[in-house]
Amino acid sequence: MALGMHAEVYEDVGELAARPPRSGIVMVHDDKDGPHLSEVMTAAERKGNYLPITMYASEIDPERIVVAMQSGALDYLHWPSGAERFRRSLERVGSLDRAAALRRRKDDEARRLVATLSVREMDVLRELVNGASNKEMALILGISPRTVEIHRGNVMRKLNASSTADAVRIGLFAGLDR
Repeated sequence: MALGMHAEVYEDVGELAARPPRSGIVMVHDDKDGPHLSEVMTAAERKGNYLPITMYASEIDPERIVVAMQSGALDYLHWPSGAERFRRSLERVGSLDRAAALRRRKDDEARRLVATLSVREMDVLRELVNGASNKEMALILGISPRTVEIHRGNVMRKLNASSTADAVRIGLFAGLDR
């Protein structure tokens, strides 16, 4: 390729799902008869692969652009696109995605850790995220302060949290504040 980049072509979403790239940018042709972008993203994410996606089409349909962007595409190109426009898009998408990919990985790891908690431990973590003290948690949850301390200790251990701030951060990444 003229831009000095390596490209791999996949026949369909199934092939992409079976052998997803570990890095790079996924370029998806927005074919009205082809798979929806959400299918492509789901296939990649099942493998723990969060790659930035750029859509392209030779016929531009504003509604499809909106759907693509709402589904997670970071750019949408008219195809064929000039080399300079293509290069700028790749640079912009690459920089946008680094922060987004890090956030997704942190969210996934947090959800994985939180999923190991019992229902009561989850209640304690949720109250911790809300800023409740042990005494307040005991009142809210209808248990003794000592029982709160036991559950809180289990939460800290299961989350591998070295401080209350770590546990709260994990809870926030897992979405317990929503």
